[in-house]
Amino acid sequence: QAATLKEVEAACGDRIFVRMVNVAKENSLVGAYGVEMIPTLVFFDETGRERFRKVGPLPYPEIRDQLARMGVKALKEKQK
Repeated sequence: QAATLKEVEAACGDRIFVRMVNVAKENSLVGAYGVEMIPTLVFFDETGRERFRKVGPLPYPEIRDQLARMGVKALKEKQK
């Protein structure tokens, strides 16, 4: 999932911020966000409100589509 998230971040430029949390080292964040399984993807809007959560991996097109529903358009499309 990390490689996919890096691709999404590269495609969106400064329109998004991707944070990957090491659950073994950042227990306070794990508890604060109720993460029980990995991977857990949590999408927040610009105000910090949670807008979407998915437990389990998401492929690039689904992440891109979710971001688009939140008003974030990719700057460039992933190369096939």
